[in-house]
Amino acid sequence: MLCAMKKVLKVLLLFGACYTLLGHVPEVSAQPSPSRRVSGGGGNFGLGVTLAGPTGISAKLFLAPQHALQFQLAWLPFYHHGMAFTFDYLWHPATLVTSSVLNLVPYVGPGLGIAFWDDRHGTESGLMLRILGGLAIHWRKVPLDTVLELGWTPFLVFDNNDFGPAHWDVSIKVRYYF
Repeated sequence: MLCAMKKVLKVLLLFGACYTLLGHVPEVSAQPSPSRRVSGGGGNFGLGVTLAGPTGISAKLFLAPQHALQFQLAWLPFYHHGMAFTFDYLWHPATLVTSSVLNLVPYVGPGLGIAFWDDRHGTESGLMLRILGGLAIHWRKVPLDTVLELGWTPFLVFDNNDFGPAHWDVSIKVRYYF
């Protein structure tokens, strides 16, 4: 338990350092979809796929240029082949690179999820606590993003009221914006 607390503290310190360093950058739009910026239209809602761990359906809704909600319904190939529904808040602090082809935008955020998996004792379930970071490529000519995401996810297992092992998630997402 102490080891998990140290890991959480390290991630929070890293988040704080990123916020401090990037918090003074002028506000920019991370949103890939406004019609004035992307030829071919698009909107604030993206739908697509997530590959690796987790693997499934991914959706993202921009609430404002720097703030979005992300949802996933996914198979967890590295968590006893379980299934999960996740809900994340994403903050896009700045655009790192802007060109006529793409915008390169980092993001961080917390999330929650619920997971179900089978083990030798039957079906188990747990609450997933998530800390995410990612790098999104927002394509300027089409309403599409491509994302590389890293997440740290400890579990609170319902059946025995104990923290399960923390997992690292690595996934690639591709979403089309409507």
